[in-house]
Amino acid sequence: MTTRQIKDIAGNMRDAIIGSYEQGESLRAIAKKYFVSHTTINAWLDRWGVPRRTRPARSVKDLAGQRFGKLTVIRRDGLKYPVKWVARCDCGNVVSVYRSRLRAGIRSCGCMRGRRKATHAS
Repeated sequence: MTTRQIKDIAGNMRDAIIGSYEQGESLRAIAKKYFVSHTTINAWLDRWGVPRRTRPARSVKDLAGQRFGKLTVIRRDGLKYPVKWVARCDCGNVVSVYRSRLRAGIRSCGCMRGRRKATHAS
């Protein structure tokens, strides 16, 4: 093989990798095709000046005003993930709670912890 043929093959591979990346194929899938690691593909794309794909921002359902047991959600607590919400309990306490805890069934700020429900007669 001549040097020119090697450069042609490398140029074709470069164009194919860039094309796959621009069509939305994942780095891991491209790497698997060419028997290299995804970090190598990432380094090549950087070297070739290919702009990185940006992920769309995740949308978060607004829970403000909703009730979960004794908790009423007031607002979102910051912009970080995992999402936390500020909620006011019926007893007056204000707490910051993870969205996952609200969805899993948290029902109070903790004020109900010491109280027991009478489930059967004693």
